[in-house]
Amino acid sequence: MPFPFLSGGLRLPQRLDLPDADELTSDELAEMTRTEALAVRIAAARALAQRGDGRAFPVLLEGLSGRHFRYPSLEGLRFLRDHRAGEPAAKIMNSVFSGAFERTQAAGVLVALGEPRGGEFLMERLRRRKRDDDRGLAIELAAEVGLHDAVPELERIAEDRADIFRGAALKALLALEPRRFERVLCAVARDEQDDPDVRSDALEAISRLPGEQPRRAMEDARTSSSAEVSELAGRLLADRAD
Repeated sequence: MPFPFLSGGLRLPQRLDLPDADELTSDELAEMTRTEALAVRIAAARALAQRGDGRAFPVLLEGLSGRHFRYPSLEGLRFLRDHRAGEPAAKIMNSVFSGAFERTQAAGVLVALGEPRGGEFLMERLRRRKRDDDRGLAIELAAEVGLHDAVPELERIAEDRADIFRGAALKALLALEPRRFERVLCAVARDEQDDPDVRSDALEAISRLPGEQPRRAMEDARTSSSAEVSELAGRLLADRAD
């Protein structure tokens, strides 16, 4: 079973997914963590961790020692939220020899465990303004782990039309404070002057919300002059109807 990896520079490592994980029982996944090649063992452990199954922990911990498996192992440990992962994650986060994405993923583990030092690291990453850095991952993690302290910085990113992570920041704001930012994202989805990619991000985010305001915004976007936005709005409305 092939598992390609990206390495070097600041390119985001690929997640290590087990394609048929949803079709396997937890016991079957646990057996794979003991008997398969290391890449498959870690992929199975990551799938177990998403289910909150502690049998994943030893394999994910083992994965931290290998350059190719460190990133997906950290991701699995974030899912698992086992406090034994705190110190190994902190060691990676603080190491200048770790890759940028690994350090940010390790910070996500610490935030998931309720450790402030992880949140401080993510906030520092969000304040960066390089175009080729790991801010996109930091934004995603801030939303996933519920880092509400990040809201002011995410707002600054979302207000900067030149920022390549603006769409990700809008989605994160909606995830963190849906009542406050629902109207903002609906307005972005309708805005014919805005970037189609950012409008698409907004559409995907509001499509998960109940109520009439998101539906009306999607219906308005369906008549957009941007084919990309119009087609996406149509698909999302069809899925919503189902």
